[in-house]
Formats: sequence, C-alpha cells, structure tokens
Amino acid sequence: MPSNNIYVFDFDGVVCDSTPECLVTSWNAWESFNNRDNFRESLNEFSKDDINSFKELRYYVKGASDYYFLRRLLAEKREGVIKSYKDFEKIKEINPEHAKVFKKTFFESRNKLKLKSIENWINLHEVYEEVISILKNFALKKKLYIATLKDDESVKIILDKYNLNLKDEYIFHQGIIQTKIEALSEIRNIEKVDKEQIYLFDDNVDHLKEPHLAGFNSYQTTWGNVPSDYIIESKKMGIPLINLDNLKDLITS
Repeated sequence: MPSNNIYVFDFDGVVCDSTPECLVTSWNAWESFNNRDNFRESLNEFSKDDINSFKELRYYVKGASDYYFLRRLLAEKREGVIKSYKDFEKIKEINPEHAKVFKKTFFESRNKLKLKSIENWINLHEVYEEVISILKNFALKKKLYIATLKDDESVKIILDKYNLNLKDEYIFHQGIIQTKIEALSEIRNIEKVDKEQIYLFDDNVDHLKEPHLAGFNSYQTTWGNVPSDYIIESKKMGIPLINLDNLKDLITS
C-alpha cells in the first residue's frame, strides 16, 4: 500500500471488548435514573442470565443514550421482542427524550466507577492484543486515528495502559462527532488525501454504510462479538469483511 494511507479504527468491539464495563455502567445508570441506590462494581454481582441477556441486546447499541432502551427492555423483560437491529431502532422511537437524560447519567455512573478503582474499571475491558500491536505501528508513523462514540477520557486511559499514547488530535470521540462520516471527512481535510486513501475498520454495519457509499475504504470487522445481522447486511451492501489475519495481510501488502 502507498505510504500515505490513513487508518481509522473504531474502539469498542474493534480495539477492545467493553461489554463487561458497559454492563456494569449501564446497570448503575439505570438504577440512578430510577432513583435507586444499588451500585455494582463487578460481573460477579450479575447472574449468567443477566449477562447473556445484556450481550444479546448490546450488539444494537450505537452510543450511550441507547443503553436507556436496552435497560428498559431488560427491566420490562421484553428483550425477546428484539430479533434484529431494525427492531431495536423501532424501540428507540419511544421516549427518545428520556434517552438524552439517561446519556448524562450513564457517563456520571462511568466516572463514579472509575473513581472507585481505576484498575478495576480498566480490567472490565478485554483488549485485543493483536490490534494493539498494529495500532502502535501506525501511531509511530502518524497514520492512525480513532473514531468512536465512546468518551475520549476512557479511550485514552485504556490506550495509555497499553503504552499507546495517542495525542488528542488523533482521537475523534462522542464529544465531537455523532457519525463516522463526520470523522472521516475531517480526517481527509487534515491529511489532504483522497477518500480511497482512508481505511475505516468498524464492527457496526450502521457506522459503515455512509462511509462505504461515500467512497471511503470501509471494512466490517469480524473478530469479537459481531452479530450475524451485521455480517449479512455488510455482504448485501458489498462492504468487505475482515478478520485479524486479513487485517495483517491488508496492511502489509
């Protein structure tokens, strides 16, 4: 590949699996949102059924506000009505104003969890070591960006833990973007490159659709917990799938 290519990675589901952390944080946020004091800090405080039900719905979450709908479904024991991401999108049409309030509570709950023990909070994330190695290589060459709907502080804490000290200007986070296309367009302006020179790697097909149609090199990652719905939709749209072995081949070819 030409040396002036730029690589943009999503964070949750691509660099690390934050499912355990989001389970704990969203639980605490839901309890706080409903004026209950039932703070939890670890997976040990949840049953296997609680964890599995959360995982099934978590696939469809795009950002912090969506956890309102996830938690409401679980609280009402209605998780069974969600068979695809389209079903989840329909649920989001009900009480969207509550989700905006919940988003603030979610980040407050995350900060509280960090303050309790930053090491415990970091350990609630499973990092993909092979991806971290690739990111370190790109970061040294100043060819790496992170585009995520996660908060920037959390991203930097985790990356720093693995000695990947990425400067702020290379992290596009939920505080400054709402879609991946926003990040890619800004990165293109910064780097002065063509769309074809920018490569996006994301595990959520909804984040890939617009960049793909706009002409950016967009890849559906398949490591981690990617639902079959996303794989099927990506194939229909012609968005290429990529696993860790393919990723290594792509960046070294």
